Amino acid sequence: MKYKEYRKTVPYLHYQIILNYLYLLNNEIIQEEFLWVTDLIEYQSNNNGIFRPARFYFNEVNKMYFTDTDNICGIIKYFNEEYVFTAGIIHDIFEGECESKIPVCSIVSKKGSYDSGDYILNFILEESIKRSYIKKAAYCITSKNILSLEGIEQLDLTSLPSDEIYLPDYPRKQIMRFKKAIVQNGRALRFLFYGKAGSGKSQIINMILKYVNKKLLILKILNLEIEFNDIKRFLSFFDRSLLVLDNVDMFFKDGNIKFSNDKLFKFLQFIDSMSHKNIFILASTNDKEFVDTVVARPGRFDMIINLDNIELHNYLELVKKETDIPEIINCFDNNMLKMMEEKKSYWCICHKFDKTIKTRVYS
Repeated sequence: MKYKEYRKTVPYLHYQIILNYLYLLNNEIIQEEFLWVTDLIEYQSNNNGIFRPARFYFNEVNKMYFTDTDNICGIIKYFNEEYVFTAGIIHDIFEGECESKIPVCSIVSKKGSYDSGDYILNFILEESIKRSYIKKAAYCITSKNILSLEGIEQLDLTSLPSDEIYLPDYPRKQIMRFKKAIVQNGRALRFLFYGKAGSGKSQIINMILKYVNKKLLILKILNLEIEFNDIKRFLSFFDRSLLVLDNVDMFFKDGNIKFSNDKLFKFLQFIDSMSHKNIFILASTNDKEFVDTVVARPGRFDMIINLDNIELHNYLELVKKETDIPEIINCFDNNMLKMMEEKKSYWCICHKFDKTIKTRVYS
């Protein structure tokens, strides 16, 4: 009988996610329509072939089951076919010392030249990600290797500042609309904020991220060389996600001077292809030319919110929302408000100014 093996190396994070997925299937915590896992066993590489039932432990932090053994294997049933699946660690030994540990997944069938082993292996690699805690976590992309999970790092959104960014009624209501769409499983929206440095774009995005944390996958792009097709492929693993593109115009500039037509074309293709998918987008830019010539086309973004347009009465509204202390409110006479309007003081600056005055009043 001829055996055929399919094998792939995976990053350690993905290896842990695969073990969690196998455990969930083996214990019928989750189910797949045509795939079953039974008889999970563990063995160490150096224990002379001693096998025993796999022991898993639950990690409260990432809500995953894990094992501290080197190797796990079990029976995969796909329709009427049976395969042996192994997830294990290969130790790269050089001059008697372990230089690295390489996680490897493999599947072996008893069939001849054609079988479903390759398809099943790829299905497990992808489905394990879909079913993992990643679907409600926050990550940033740090390198190109997003599909292998090597290019992502988890974000701690709980540490973001809690300060409110006060806005006029219309943009504030639109931001609440965006947050409600996520929390209430509404239609995926795409918002772009634009304004000069200091206008509060990043603060507003962070405020939204903190509000929707653990409601869906949040993916923030930090690496400028990322392929948008890889992002699209990765996001397709999940039912719902939020893509964050802070200072989005920087992705398409060569040396901060001009737009790269090739990068820009790929981005626009990516945005246009997202129109019917359940992917929310938050983006920001300082570049009005980028807004006017690139993203203003109807359908690319649901809302383009200008944070530069602050009127005289808005500044006094900010102060009154921050405090009801007359001594502080009286500091903002018409001359002060006009000066703030002329200098285009922005929301985050006003907020810090209010807090500074309050500190001085009470000190």
